[in-house]
Amino acid sequence: MNLLKALLQPLSKANDLQIVGYIEANPGQFEELMKLFFAGPYRITQRASGIINYCAERNRSWVQPYLGRMIQCCKGNVHDAVKRNTVRILQFVPIPEELEGEVLDLCFDLLGKSGEAVATKAFAMTVAGNLCQKYPELALELKILIEDRMPYESPAFTSRGRKVLKNIGVRSEEIEVRSKR
Repeated sequence: MNLLKALLQPLSKANDLQIVGYIEANPGQFEELMKLFFAGPYRITQRASGIINYCAERNRSWVQPYLGRMIQCCKGNVHDAVKRNTVRILQFVPIPEELEGEVLDLCFDLLGKSGEAVATKAFAMTVAGNLCQKYPELALELKILIEDRMPYESPAFTSRGRKVLKNIGVRSEEIEVRSKR
């Protein structure tokens, strides 16, 4: 299979799963997929990010060597799908200690942007919440950021925010009282 041609096919779950199946049968092709992801253009990067997401769910170790570059990619001017898929992956893979600060900065930045997609923010909340389990001293900063955004965000954001705050030690009743003010 020519991965570039496959990524240029119309977007469908069936096409995506066919590409994922090919890569799983030929693990060396994951590196080729990553090269296409980083090389662009943006449409290829966007499509590749979804395939990488599927692959990372099934083979978490495959994405580990690329996390640093993927995080850097999210800081640039990239399609929402790239940010969403990258942050989604970060929910499920072990984040190397040397990248934890950079990941937290990215997540806090995504949470603070009013124009960011809800799904991206939800995944960023979960990733930041997971890191707060390891670094509880950061939980207050995350709590403040989530609570400050709740009145301006969607019900999906609020729901995920309550779950994350509960996981980092904040009761959801406290949130409801504050958000009604």
